[in-house]
Amino acid sequence: MWGELMHVNRQYQHLWLLCGDFNSVLSSGDKIGSPIAQAETLGFQGLTDTMQLTPLRSKGWYFTWCNKQSTGSRVYSKIDWALGDFQWVQQYGQVKAEFLYPSISDHFSILVKYCQQHNIRPKPFKFFPNVMEHPDFSSILQQMWKRMEFDQPMENV
Repeated sequence: MWGELMHVNRQYQHLWLLCGDFNSVLSSGDKIGSPIAQAETLGFQGLTDTMQLTPLRSKGWYFTWCNKQSTGSRVYSKIDWALGDFQWVQQYGQVKAEFLYPSISDHFSILVKYCQQHNIRPKPFKFFPNVMEHPDFSSILQQMWKRMEFDQPMENV
């Protein structure tokens, strides 16, 4: 599967968003309850490195699969992913993946959400007393107050 995805990537140099069950972990921190051999991660890591994929910002459950065994032999792993390439993340960086609790499947559903950026409001006015030490402070201030270009005097400041 890794080779096929890389082949498609070479043919179509577009923005990439990949989501789903990759049935593979990227690192040892992506699985608990069972050891990980480095060989388990190599193919998937090679894919993410070659295609320059990075996990989307996410919320919700981290471990997206469980073998549902008894406590002593239970394994949790992160094998469901939402990945974007560099160009995709640059263009749609305000998108995040939400990993929802599983219902029918033993995997967690992935909901990719577009989070509109909020308009950043102007920062509150701050006055730095050290500007008063400037020799022309008083004259500049008086000139600005006389201009009155705006309806609100504080806007002139």
